[in-house]
Amino acid sequence: MEGWQQVTAGYWRKEAALPVGQAVAEIHQRQAAPLYDTRLEITVASAVVPQTFAKTSIALQSLVAAETECNRLLAELVAAYY
Repeated sequence: MEGWQQVTAGYWRKEAALPVGQAVAEIHQRQAAPLYDTRLEITVASAVVPQTFAKTSIALQSLVAAETECNRLLAELVAAYY
């Protein structure tokens, strides 16, 4: 998982600087089942008042699928708001 940092068992995090702010992506592995949830948050610092946008997805079947989903959500948020 290039660019991802494993913070604890079952939790990965990736941060990225954007031209208008900062993005943070997280992947959490569920304890009861081999499923993964993702959360992507973008904070826009170029606005007068900083704004935050977030997207999540749940119950992904693999770590690779979760990483792919985070990348897709990032592209979607960037395209929608910038």
